[in-house]
Amino acid sequence: MVRAGDVICNRYLLREQLGGGGMGIVYLADEPALARTVALKILQPRYLHNPSVVAAFREEAVAASRVRHPCCVTIIAHDRLGDGTPVIVMEHIPGRPLGRVIADEPIPLARAVEIMVQILSALDAAHSTGVVHADIKSDNFLVEALDGGDHVTLIDFGLARMDGSTPIAGMVSGTPEYMAPEVIRGSAPTPASDLYSAGIVLYEILTGTTPFAGGKTADVLARQLQDVVVPPSMRAPERGLPRSVDEVVQRALAKEPADRFATAAEMARALRAVLRGYGHRDVRDVHWDRIAAPDSITNVCTPPPERLARGSEARVAALAGIRHSLGTAIVRGDISDIEDGYAALANALVREGSFADAARELEEGIALLGAHVPSERLTAELEALYSDAAQRRTWRLPTKPSP
Repeated sequence: MVRAGDVICNRYLLREQLGGGGMGIVYLADEPALARTVALKILQPRYLHNPSVVAAFREEAVAASRVRHPCCVTIIAHDRLGDGTPVIVMEHIPGRPLGRVIADEPIPLARAVEIMVQILSALDAAHSTGVVHADIKSDNFLVEALDGGDHVTLIDFGLARMDGSTPIAGMVSGTPEYMAPEVIRGSAPTPASDLYSAGIVLYEILTGTTPFAGGKTADVLARQLQDVVVPPSMRAPERGLPRSVDEVVQRALAKEPADRFATAAEMARALRAVLRGYGHRDVRDVHWDRIAAPDSITNVCTPPPERLARGSEARVAALAGIRHSLGTAIVRGDISDIEDGYAALANALVREGSFADAARELEEGIALLGAHVPSERLTAELEALYSDAAQRRTWRLPTKPSP
């Protein structure tokens, strides 16, 4: 058994235990050779001789390393102790568990949306790379308070599954208060079940509690299967939540997967629309320049496999770089740089052959800046794109929006 002060893998000095549960125990450690602090997740000793759990622990490392995104923890290495116990080496993320943030004080709608869109952007990145998280809950996210607002990081992929992988026999995929009905019935976790769990987290952020909390585990699971969710505006009437956010929650928590949002990105768009509608009455107080920032974060992720297949990794990295710069510009509220970013992103997508994606980015930029000042530049670029489409007749765009 390792303890504080031990040097493991010939390079990591253990400082303290940060937490534990499930398959592993997490420690804070120093890596003197690189003058940095890391987090180590070490397999629980009782599982060392269980091949299925050892394989699942490794799959966690592989799955998490596939998801490269600002709102997901970075996996640095996969190592082993002298007795063969596997170790996952991760970046150390400062901050407080989201569950603790929720418990400390009510979270206003604007901040709730800002936090939730980052959570959904992390999920969108995971799903785009074929990873199903299978254990989304508030305590698996850390919230770091920065000058520009909260930064949220998904820190635990303990039950994550990749496409085609086989779950461990007897291991429940999720936490009862956050489990989707179909998973409770025995189906394998899917992106749709992740979105259900994300809906539970959203409900918790908005009201301070999960919708089916309390009682024995069997009772919680039964309510997940059968009970109608009390709308957040009724559960926490003192918070003055709009009915439009109730609608988002109700769709996310639909009992049937097909009735939920199709993707995490779609759910994020619905939440941003809620805030825009609510914010028209009090725009300045909800800090639109900061709330808009997650729009760009949603896109800073490893593209889907089919997108990777069409272009080189260098091209993918270039797009991610443009989106990162755009996100920075949105956080600063620099309109000129925001226009530059959307224009550069659209041009890069056109060069890649993704004409429809380029049009959507320009439309998003026009809508975003419309809250401040109409963007003649992006409007002209979009008009040129549609004109080019009409002349070429070799590619199709979505229906042109009405003026």
